[in-house]
Amino acid sequence: MQPKKILLATDFSKFANVALDEALFWAHSFGAELHLLHVVVLYGDSPAHDAADLSATYERLTLAASEQLRGSVAERGTEGLTIIEGQRRDFSAAPAILRYAQENEVDLIVIGSHGRRGWRRFLLGSVAEEVLRSADCPVLVAHGEEGESDRRLDRILVPFDFSADATESLETAKGLATKFGSHLDLVHVMAAPITSGGGGIPVPGLPLSSPAYVDLRAQTEELLRSRVAEAETADLHIEPHLLTGHAPTRIVDLADRLSADLILIGSHGLSGLHRALLGSVSERVARAAACSVLVLRRPAGDDE
Repeated sequence: MQPKKILLATDFSKFANVALDEALFWAHSFGAELHLLHVVVLYGDSPAHDAADLSATYERLTLAASEQLRGSVAERGTEGLTIIEGQRRDFSAAPAILRYAQENEVDLIVIGSHGRRGWRRFLLGSVAEEVLRSADCPVLVAHGEEGESDRRLDRILVPFDFSADATESLETAKGLATKFGSHLDLVHVMAAPITSGGGGIPVPGLPLSSPAYVDLRAQTEELLRSRVAEAETADLHIEPHLLTGHAPTRIVDLADRLSADLILIGSHGLSGLHRALLGSVSERVARAAACSVLVLRRPAGDDE
């Protein structure tokens, strides 16, 4: 992964400032051109006779947004970076962000989340969710604290389900780990076993020690270790983790336990209406993780 153009979509909230710190880290790391975009949202239900006043209002908002963009960047180190300021007006922020990314051939979109904890942390934000589901390029959902000047990628966690997308994600993670000197962890989560209860209704509870499950787990562990052995190099050690349970929860919990700096996960390259399904795992991890989450995507036309 070698992004040449990075887009930060900002609304000047504290969550957007976290995303700005993240975007600057990636732009500095790769010498990438950084686009800063703010969308002034138009409201179609405004009275027609106020059109002139409305236009003047949006002009003032655009100028104010421009000053805020420059002020936010000026507070941070941008020496050596090419910064491009973008302004759009639209009836919705997400479509404007996506169009800007396509028109400017952006390689990576960085966007902030609401950064909530507890059950509220699962509310990623409508704009972030739409961008995450519909973007043609990778999307980095930024989590963390504003003003983290010592941003590092010491530990990267890659969920791995043995699919082609997961293999591509692992290759991308290897490149990042090599560049940043990161420790790389690979995790596969097996679904919790079920058995039939009264009346043939599936219920949780098949003992994890049952012969069938023990055999399946052993086979999965052997396959995971073989993939790790194939992917490791003389300079890169990969630590495998085999867990059981609800995949998003176990992935996020492991990332917390390992103090991971980044979770890198594939979206299965879905397009069109299928993107509404983005991978429940990818989207739920992006919502719930305490660290930033990089969601990869196959180029359009590679979904088959």
